[in-house]
Amino acid sequence: MTDRVKAFTVYLDEDMREEDAENVRLALLMVKRVSAVRPHLAEFSDDQAQERAERVLRDKLRDVLWPKR
Repeated sequence: MTDRVKAFTVYLDEDMREEDAENVRLALLMVKRVSAVRPHLAEFSDDQAQERAERVLRDKLRDVLWPKR
């Protein structure tokens, strides 16, 4: 039997104002089979901050290992 997916978690690449985020929320609601989209206010302790920090470190490491010429 195949596993079933019940939800996705989406992280933004940077924080945005609530007014701007509303358009993104409405767009996500237009995706087929999406029933709810709930915004979460940015807090430092969120794992979102960790995701961003990891991305920054990964980008810096890439630039050291494979510098642009």
